[in-house]
Amino acid sequence: MLFGLLDLGQPLEQFLYLARAHANQHKASGKFVVIAMDERSVDRIPQIPWPRSVHAKLADRLNGLGAERVFFDLDFSLASTAAEDRAFAAALGRLGGRATLALRFVVDPLTGKRVDSFPYEPLRRQARLGSINAQYMAHGSIWNIPYALTYGRRDYPSFAASLARVEGPTGGMFPIDYSIDPKSVPVFSAVDILDGRVSSAALAGKTAIIAPATLRLGDEFIMPRHGPSPGVYAQVLGAETLLRGAPIVIGWWLPLLLASIAAGTAIFCRRAESAIAVLGVSIAATLLLPLVLERHNIRAEIVPALLTLVGSGTVHAWLRFRRALSERGTINLTTGLPNLNALRRATPEGGAPLVAARVLNYAQICAALQTDDERTLAEQIAARLAVGTATTVYQGDEGIFAWFAPVQTELEEHLGALHALFRSPVVVGENRFDLTIAFGVDSAEVRSVAGRLGGALAAADEAAAESRKWKRYEPGKDDDAAWRLSILSQLDAAIGAGDLWVAYQPKIDVKTKRAVGAEALVRWTHPTKGEISPMEFIPAAEQSGRIEKLTEFVLDRAIRAGSLAVQRCPHFNMSVNLSPKLLGAFPLEERVLELLAKFKLPPECLTLEVTETATLARAEADLAPLHRLRARGVQISIDDYGTGLSTLDYIKRLPASEIKIDKSFVQAVGKSQSDRLMVHSTIQLAHSLGHKVVAEGVEDMATFETLAAMGCDIVQGFYFAKPMTFKHLTPFIPGWRNSLVA
Repeated sequence: MLFGLLDLGQPLEQFLYLARAHANQHKASGKFVVIAMDERSVDRIPQIPWPRSVHAKLADRLNGLGAERVFFDLDFSLASTAAEDRAFAAALGRLGGRATLALRFVVDPLTGKRVDSFPYEPLRRQARLGSINAQYMAHGSIWNIPYALTYGRRDYPSFAASLARVEGPTGGMFPIDYSIDPKSVPVFSAVDILDGRVSSAALAGKTAIIAPATLRLGDEFIMPRHGPSPGVYAQVLGAETLLRGAPIVIGWWLPLLLASIAAGTAIFCRRAESAIAVLGVSIAATLLLPLVLERHNIRAEIVPALLTLVGSGTVHAWLRFRRALSERGTINLTTGLPNLNALRRATPEGGAPLVAARVLNYAQICAALQTDDERTLAEQIAARLAVGTATTVYQGDEGIFAWFAPVQTELEEHLGALHALFRSPVVVGENRFDLTIAFGVDSAEVRSVAGRLGGALAAADEAAAESRKWKRYEPGKDDDAAWRLSILSQLDAAIGAGDLWVAYQPKIDVKTKRAVGAEALVRWTHPTKGEISPMEFIPAAEQSGRIEKLTEFVLDRAIRAGSLAVQRCPHFNMSVNLSPKLLGAFPLEERVLELLAKFKLPPECLTLEVTETATLARAEADLAPLHRLRARGVQISIDDYGTGLSTLDYIKRLPASEIKIDKSFVQAVGKSQSDRLMVHSTIQLAHSLGHKVVAEGVEDMATFETLAAMGCDIVQGFYFAKPMTFKHLTPFIPGWRNSLVA
């Protein structure tokens, strides 16, 4: 019903109608003849609009050829020269009331005001008037035409209604029959009429419509099934439609009502075959009956009905499927014991714990047994598990058994006794087997049975791994591990899927307040969890050995972005953080030089940031790649300076060109005297060694001014800009767009 009320199904409705129109295609009556102002005619008479004496000559020619009526689908609202207007008015007069001129209105798209356009007064006194307005759809097609419209205080019929001599309600619309082949409408070039190349036999007793038929004159619409076409065809096909009588439009309510009855009948059918038959016949009738009705000028909208039937069939099939699943066997076909489907349907006593037993060597034992012997084995296991309780034991695959223990059961004693019972071997035929068993318990009654079963089995597996008899499942215990494992399993895919991306935070020169570089920061936008903190996935990547791929990804994106930046600002510097795990264990030098060459980024425009704590414990050999890269021109920065146990000897060991003060000190310079002294002394020390100083974490003007007074070289932080995409970074790059940072 919603589809019908909101016309949501119109595209599908039109598609189905056009398919039927193609099947019902037939020729036009031939009573209406288009006199086309086509390319040939415009080439002959290039003056636009044509002189009205030309139209007068056309009118006289058509009158002489015996045309019953002449319609002008043209705009004559403005005056021409007096002579031209007199000539045309005289020709209209000679038609003796058999001429019809077009009137129309336009609506100003800005003000919404309607402006009516009538033919020039001396002309309209000699002719009838007809409306050429139609209902255009958004894509330029016309599906409906009005019978008549009001202009001024008077009602005027549409061209289509006038051509067909049919009256209808003012403002009332009727659908065009697009099963009529427009190619079958007789067409003659206006120049052929003027030159006398058309015989009276072609026009005698017929109605001629003079209209533009070339792109140079405009007046086109999108004709369904045929594409861009002269606008006159909308009126001509509308008239051809009305020749069969006013179309009967029954809308979508009646088909929907009948479809609803059929859908209801199908739902109450007991047999699936009967329901399928009812729905199949109904859908076929819905699709085919309009094909017959439209041959008798009856139009119906069937999409709401069709969707009702298809939706009913889908729901019916889904319900049948669910019922089939629900009724699927709840018995293990091999052993005859109730299976886990039966367990999931069970309604346990309130508070009853779910116990799962896993026979760890069940598969190995079954491999040595015949099918009948496997049944015996399962029966013996179930019998032992039921000792001491009158409960149902459910069997799963691969040695899984489960049951709901009575609420009053002392689980520790009961499971200990069961475990002792299984120390005795089971006898199957002539074979004796020792069973290795572990138990798990889930007492969280608020969870689903399936969830509790999974918890109990997880606890049983843990008990087996820890060589314990049984263990209780703790739902919250593994949350962190589960998420960590999830991160690791998704991290590689995130790069390929585009979920992993690089943000850039501008680095601002303290003196000029312009961006002189940016720090590349990896970001992860998870499709369901949203933004994942780098503090979650970077440590996980380091611990799992995935940090190499992550670093390569960031290096690739950052160096590529840096190469674009230096094209506008030659000294723009791009910084990339290095994980301490990569020092000495990753072909860092080769990869960096390879990417610099690939993207043509000067080495001095790249800074590798290495954390202070990471390098303190590194052997000299591990730091060798940094020395070689520094020799090639790559900048090295000591990141998070102040958080480790720095010494002058340590600073001398590193080929650093920059010291980056940790934000924990920067953000405290306005509050802590000791932090302020530490920052100030660090700046002086760095400058004495020829290093630049970067302060990160600047979040307010006071901090910035304090750092500026201390002689800090570069700052970065939320006060200036948060990390952003490269597209949003470009306005900060000098030369990309001349804009000072506020």
